[in-house]
Amino acid sequence: MDGDLGMVKSRLVSLKPLITADRQKGFTLIEIIVALVILSIAFVGISTQVLTTRRGAQATFDQMKGIAYAADMIDRIKTTPYSDIPILSASDDTESFSKLKIGKDEMVSVQKPYERRVTITEEKQEFNKKDDFKIKKVNVEVKWTVSNADDKGKIITRPVSVKLNTLVRKLVNY
Repeated sequence: MDGDLGMVKSRLVSLKPLITADRQKGFTLIEIIVALVILSIAFVGISTQVLTTRRGAQATFDQMKGIAYAADMIDRIKTTPYSDIPILSASDDTESFSKLKIGKDEMVSVQKPYERRVTITEEKQEFNKKDDFKIKKVNVEVKWTVSNADDKGKIITRPVSVKLNTLVRKLVNY
């Protein structure tokens, strides 16, 4: 029996460098936990940046829709003959479309959160002492509200608006 035990001991002695080398190549449980803590802290920072960027992108998207909604009305008015453009005072879409006679509103899908108001005034411009001409000033304002949750989860609602202006001049034949 002693011979067998001696043989096992000699074999263990010959395997000892391999066992210790394998232990040095691996990670301890503490090292893995520390690495996970560091990664989780990094992911928290990254996730807050992603959420902030997402909110900013949504706000930009909403603003671009509001600008397009206002620009649609300005384009319609600019293509209307000068004599057909009435004076309006902060009129809503229903009144604007009926008085301007500019067809139907194709942007109905955009309307829901947005409220568009059109104001048209007429001004007399003096070109030189002999001549003067009329200009209509067009203001289109689009308003909507934005709701966001703050850091504590409380919902904050704030109004947002976009204003676009243009001038429409009566063409004069020379």
